[in-house]
Amino acid sequence: MDRTNNGRRKSRAFTRDSISSTSLPGNISSSLFVQGIFTGPTQNKSVQQSCHVSKEMYVPVRQRYKNMTFCDYSDSKTGFPWFCVKPQDVGCENYIRHSSGGSATEFHKTFTSADFVKNYLRPAPITPLNTSHADFMVEPVFGETNMTSATCLSNERPLCTSGLPQRHSQYAPGFYHQDTWTSHTCQNRHFTTPDVIKCLQNQTIHFIGDSTLRQWYEYLASHVLKENVQEAKGPDEKFGPHVAIDKANNISIYFNFHGYPIALRNLDVKQIHYVAEQLDSYTNLENTIICLCLWAHFTGTNLQYYRNRLQSVKDAIVRLRQRNPHVRVLIKSANTREHSSDFDRSNWYSWEVHKVMRQFFSGFPGVTVIDVWDMTIGHRTGYNLHPAIDIISQEIDMFLSFLCPVE
Repeated sequence: MDRTNNGRRKSRAFTRDSISSTSLPGNISSSLFVQGIFTGPTQNKSVQQSCHVSKEMYVPVRQRYKNMTFCDYSDSKTGFPWFCVKPQDVGCENYIRHSSGGSATEFHKTFTSADFVKNYLRPAPITPLNTSHADFMVEPVFGETNMTSATCLSNERPLCTSGLPQRHSQYAPGFYHQDTWTSHTCQNRHFTTPDVIKCLQNQTIHFIGDSTLRQWYEYLASHVLKENVQEAKGPDEKFGPHVAIDKANNISIYFNFHGYPIALRNLDVKQIHYVAEQLDSYTNLENTIICLCLWAHFTGTNLQYYRNRLQSVKDAIVRLRQRNPHVRVLIKSANTREHSSDFDRSNWYSWEVHKVMRQFFSGFPGVTVIDVWDMTIGHRTGYNLHPAIDIISQEIDMFLSFLCPVE
C-alpha cells in the first residue's frame, strides 16, 4: 500500500498509471475543466486552481511553469485519480469546494486556446457510417383511418425483463405515436398514477448518477407521487442528496450524484462520493431498486478511463448482489444532447460513451440497461441534454415496465 500526500492509504484496486494513461491529453476536455476552491492564506479569501483526472494534461503549461506542483486527492478506496494544481502559500488540506468552468488561472486560458485544442484534443478518427439505400425501407400505410401504435407492430414482443438481447441493428428500437413510445424490444406498459403507486409500493429506489437521471427522480417525486410525498433536498439543488418519502404507500426515493468528474458549481468536496463507494455503503437491501447513470460528465475523459470507472461499478454491483441476490439494478443509458462543435459535448462522442456502456453491461447477470438514446432521437422536441418532460414520462414508463412487466 502507498500513501497519498494527505496521509490516506490508497487502494490498489486501480493504480493511477492504469487509469490516468499518457494518452489522456489527446482526449481530455477543456470545457469540462474544473476548479478547486481553497481557503486562502488570509481570512475571508479563497483561491482557485485547476483540477482534473490527470496530471499529464498539464504538459503544455508545465513547460512554462517549472515549479508547478499538485495536490493528490486520489480516492483512498477506489484508487481513482483526482489532481488539483497546488496554490501558492496554501496547503492541500485547504481544498474545500469544487466548481466547474471559470477562468481563475492562466492555465485555463492555455487549455481553451486554439493551439492547445489543435495539438492536445485530437479525437479518434470518425468512421463514416454505411448508409447505402439498401439499409432503409419505408413502407407507407394507405387506407388507414384509425391508425394506432399497434398498427406498426409486426412481431410479438417479449415482456420487459432483465437479460433481453440487444435489438437487431437493422431495426429501430421503437417509435412515437402521439407522443407515446412503443418499444420494439419488449412490451412496454404505460402507467397511470395508481399503476405507478402499485408498482413501487413498499419499495426503496436509489438513483445515483447525473442530472439526466435526476430528471427521473424529479418526475416521480413532483409529477407522479406528489400528493403524498414529503421531500427533503440537499444543500445543492442540482447535486443533492435528495429524498422523497411517500409514507402512505411506503415508497422511498433517493437521488445522489456520482463522483468526480463533475461539471457543477460550488460543491462541498466532503459530499462527493464515487458510485462504488455509495453502493458498498448500502446495508438494508430488502425491496431495494438501484438505478444508475454515468455518461454526460465523462465525455471530458477518454474511453479507457470511462471503462475503468464502469468496472468499479460492476465490481460493486457484484458485491451488492452477494449481500442480497434479489436487489434489482438498472442502468439508464446516454441520451442525445444539443448540437455543439466542442468534441466533448458532441453527440458523436456521447454515442461512443453510450456504446461502451452497452457493451460493458450486455449480458451481465442481474443488470438491466434502459436504452433511451433513440427515445431522444425520435421525438419532435429535438436534441436536448435534459430531454423534455414528454420524453421523461416515456422513459419512466420503460423503467417501470422492467420493474412491473405485468399488471
